[in-house]
Amino acid sequence: MVSARERPNPAAIEMVVAQTLRARESGSMLAKSPDIDLLLRLAGTSQIGRAFQEVGYKRAGPKVLVAAGSGADTGRLTRELREDKRLRPLEKRALTEKDLAFVERAALVAARV
Repeated sequence: MVSARERPNPAAIEMVVAQTLRARESGSMLAKSPDIDLLLRLAGTSQIGRAFQEVGYKRAGPKVLVAAGSGADTGRLTRELREDKRLRPLEKRALTEKDLAFVERAALVAARV
């Protein structure tokens, strides 16, 4: 599960985002929209209520913003996010066993549905 308290590894999150994008292309998403599919995968559950509880917006504490897209708008979005002084990018680091287990759990959510 992704947690803002533990500084998630962007490389692992990118892999989970790729799962959602592939599922969208193949018509096999866990939900009707990619944002909810991603939320479910990040939480490691197929239950929307639990996903919001686990990784959904919390009023207090650190937060993680995940922005994914494709096409021409991606470059513009990337520039705008980098210029936003409220945001600090997370440094990519080598994938750990914990990161790989997180990515695997995200993939297995779809296998159980």
